[in-house]
Amino acid sequence: KDRSGKINLDLPISGRTDDPEYRPGKLILQALQNIITKAATSPFDLVASLVAGGEDLKFVEFEPGSDRLDEANSKKIESITTLMFERPGLMIDLSGFSDTQKDKAAIADMMFDRKMKEVKYAALSKKEKASASVDDMTITAEDYEDCLKELYKENILSNPEGAKNAKPLRDKTLTADEMKALITGQFIIDDNRLRDLAAQRTQQVKNEILKDGRVEPARIFIKEAALSSQSEGNNKAGRVELSIK
Repeated sequence: KDRSGKINLDLPISGRTDDPEYRPGKLILQALQNIITKAATSPFDLVASLVAGGEDLKFVEFEPGSDRLDEANSKKIESITTLMFERPGLMIDLSGFSDTQKDKAAIADMMFDRKMKEVKYAALSKKEKASASVDDMTITAEDYEDCLKELYKENILSNPEGAKNAKPLRDKTLTADEMKALITGQFIIDDNRLRDLAAQRTQQVKNEILKDGRVEPARIFIKEAALSSQSEGNNKAGRVELSIK
């Protein structure tokens, strides 16, 4: 029902009036049956078809390692908010997912970038440190090799366990990719970290729906965060799914 208590549904029917088997009543009943079936099997798809975006609203996707909403998904949520506002009886579940492969790799890259910045910051003078922070650091192409070697020494060569099968820096066959792989291999990114990311994504979606005050918080329910290694149709594994409660 909309805010006026009315239910408006598209009920397209078609047939040839010169067909002896043509029965408008039969076509209308078939169309109604199709709507009832969709309401039972895919209720969110049915209500989402009433606003711009249609069935695509069921998923809010995220870039690997991120809980930030991009412009396209912010627009999706705007349509979802309008849908919920116009149908005050509608309540939804939000289910957050992290991609066990892509999110894990992206988090490792972010941790690596952070450590590289820490190395560059540590090399600054006291005066330079006083007016800057680790977040201010930018690793340029000229900085990269020196910072990587220093990080390799700190995390691999200075670590008895990590240095067992590691090549020394003087080894000419040692590549930058090998050094990075060994360093990121030391990072611990467990399932709890990935579930936290999934939960953050869900909270972001909820906050975005609630931000303009048109939807009451009690109408949104957050389900337990989960991990996924598979996409859902054409949608990413790192996502928030919406469903009718």
